[in-house]
Amino acid sequence: SRRLVESLFDDTAGDSNYDYAVLDTAYEAGKAQFSAALQKYSPDIVICFGVAARDTAIRLEQTARNVVLPDTEDAAGHKPGCDYICNGTYGYGATLPHDAIKSVLEKNNISVRLSGDAGAYLCNYIFYHLMKHISETGAPMIGGFVHIPDTDDETLKRAARIIIEETAAHADMNARPRILRHPGKDNLSWDID
Repeated sequence: SRRLVESLFDDTAGDSNYDYAVLDTAYEAGKAQFSAALQKYSPDIVICFGVAARDTAIRLEQTARNVVLPDTEDAAGHKPGCDYICNGTYGYGATLPHDAIKSVLEKNNISVRLSGDAGAYLCNYIFYHLMKHISETGAPMIGGFVHIPDTDDETLKRAARIIIEETAAHADMNARPRILRHPGKDNLSWDID
């Protein structure tokens, strides 16, 4: 995903409408870098990209869940040690215009699917923090996450441009993230002292 966003940024150099941040593949460092980027840029739209190497299609993630794999190390060797990201609700719905994006990607013969599961590793971790930030601050910001396959750079670049353009064209800046409840439970949230 680093190659993709750096390539996109090179194409838009000098355009003050676009900025990007590449995050470390580590929970605490990635979160700190992400928070710093939100503060520095005060963006209207945030589209996070991450690699899903075993996938063959672009995955438009619709759900950020407050879950993490407790025994899976990040690149810094840190293990979360618990199965939730932080105190908070079970999950949030993304605010990207998924249907519009999916339609245009399909018209351009780019393999794409909607996904309700961003995983339980760093991609979901950052996605959850993004949607929590939007929900709790009331920031007029559109946010979401896109998993990209490990495929040729030109197709990914074309897809990313479409995702950005369709989001800018169809985004509802008044949209708020849906607060998601745990399936089968009235309200599952983590409030840990």
